[in-house]
Amino acid sequence: MYQDPKLYDTLMAPGTAREAKFLDDCFTEHAIGPVKRTLEPACGSGRLLAALGKKGYEPHGFDLAPEQVEYCNARLARLELPGDAWVDDMQKFTPRGKYCAIYNTVNSFRHLLTERGARAHLRAAADCLREGGLFVVGLHLMPNTPSRVSSETWTSGRGKLRVRCRISSAQIEDRVETCDVKVTRPSSSEPPLHSTIQLRTYSAGEILKTFASEPRLSTVALYSFTYKKRRGIELEPWHEDSIFVLRKSGE
Repeated sequence: MYQDPKLYDTLMAPGTAREAKFLDDCFTEHAIGPVKRTLEPACGSGRLLAALGKKGYEPHGFDLAPEQVEYCNARLARLELPGDAWVDDMQKFTPRGKYCAIYNTVNSFRHLLTERGARAHLRAAADCLREGGLFVVGLHLMPNTPSRVSSETWTSGRGKLRVRCRISSAQIEDRVETCDVKVTRPSSSEPPLHSTIQLRTYSAGEILKTFASEPRLSTVALYSFTYKKRRGIELEPWHEDSIFVLRKSGE
């Protein structure tokens, strides 16, 4: 799925407008000073870069997959939007100047499988954020209750292309969750695409401890994946879907 930008983009398209509006509202309410330049680590096909570019931002991003980066840059050029994307690593990325806001809303932070990697990413983000800028991080947490959402299925389409994706948790060992990904095209005779991804697990306490490792970033708001900015939540041990809004303080 991740090596096919068009397929990935089709699957991730639902909710893009809602996510972009949520980010726009967060930037307006929680950043100190105006937000112009933004950065998305693990930007994929650039769906949010394009959506924010249409709202007047200068969006930038990076991804490990060259295919996704090429697709993203072609999209920005086709739409005559500012910004760009490049190939880089979340753990040790090289910023291109200072940014007013960094966002990472779809569990991408969990691709950093070690505490060392997560802390390095936070440090790099704080280094390239201007004072008063935001780092918006969305991820599913591990609740302290027996029940948790262990699979997710959704269908999306674009033109004649219809795609269904199912992601299910296969095992968790040493805080690394292995998930099976199955992508099917209901109207096609092609066999399903199977792959696996690994994500680091976090409880509410564990993510707060990781965030606390970077003293220049502090949590100023918390929301759920409903992307309703006016419905902030308080972090509880049983929470799963959570969006943290961190702000950079003075050096």
